[in-house]
Amino acid sequence: MIQPSPHTQTATVRFEGLDLARFAAAILIVLYHYTFHGPGAFELTWISLPEVTPVTRYFYLGVPLFFVISGFVIARSATGRTVPDFVLARIARIYPTFLVCMTITFLSVVLFGKPQIEVSIGQWFANWLIAAPLLKSAYVDSVYWSIVYEITFYGLVAVLMGLGLFQRRLHESIALWLLIAWTNELFVGSEWLRRLLITNYSGFFASGMLIYMLLTTRREIRTVALLACAVALGAFQADANSDWLRAHGVELSHSVVTLLALAAPAFVALFAIMPRVSVGSQTVLALGGLTYPLYLLHQTIGYEVFNHLAWHAHPALLVAGTLVAMIALSWVFYETVDKPLHEASRIRLRRLSAALLPRASVAG
Repeated sequence: MIQPSPHTQTATVRFEGLDLARFAAAILIVLYHYTFHGPGAFELTWISLPEVTPVTRYFYLGVPLFFVISGFVIARSATGRTVPDFVLARIARIYPTFLVCMTITFLSVVLFGKPQIEVSIGQWFANWLIAAPLLKSAYVDSVYWSIVYEITFYGLVAVLMGLGLFQRRLHESIALWLLIAWTNELFVGSEWLRRLLITNYSGFFASGMLIYMLLTTRREIRTVALLACAVALGAFQADANSDWLRAHGVELSHSVVTLLALAAPAFVALFAIMPRVSVGSQTVLALGGLTYPLYLLHQTIGYEVFNHLAWHAHPALLVAGTLVAMIALSWVFYETVDKPLHEASRIRLRRLSAALLPRASVAG
């Protein structure tokens, strides 16, 4: 009788604290957009909160924090799975909800966005691909860029799984990935390598994977050494990536960005090992689950609210009220749309896979 591997067993462990970490990261990003990116830095809205922008201008680092969490979660998700199972699970999790939220955002812009925000039907069609710039089109909402990075990471993991490297040579694969990233970011500067291997954010994804390995079955010195390299790379990448904002007039301290980037993996590790929280598993699960629709819906729709109500409420009250409303909307969406849609998509994709894979095997 074949015994399940230890990796398969650990894949069933639930790291409840990561749902809270994911929610915290989402709130950071929402506050960055609502208090700095829209009103302060890029003039997309007509409200301003200069009192808080010295702090909230750094909240964009919630995105690389998400990437650390993603590295952890995907390492767990890929453990003990076949490539088709992994790919179908990722498609079911990402694409249907993206399509619905993207369409909601598109319709909101058509109805309420002008003159500050505009969108075309061509953009809507191009965004079905998620990576709309590949079709020479803009994102319906600019936050989608990070979803493209996530999908690229999933693709890299799937390749490793298909080659058997995820199961047998994961340390070596991560080491090579980090080496290529260091080389590209320090010396080469290839945009193609950045797109294909995420060399400008790889330190964060790799940190999450290595933290998962340390907390489950691979507590080895080489894992610790690789984690140190990944964390250092992430800090370097975060500061280098921030140069784009600096070039657009945003004053950012190099030391603050570096320290916050160094703290991101520690934050994820702390939440991963925290004991079960007292607010209830279902509530914590919902807080983690609502972060995806919250991330997809909050920015453009929030800006539209600000632009229509800017002269009817104090900016701080407007930001706080919109934040609460978007969390509530995302919770309702998660419970009534996202969960049923995810489950239905997962079942249909499995049936499609079961129907197609045997034929593919015969054809091969």
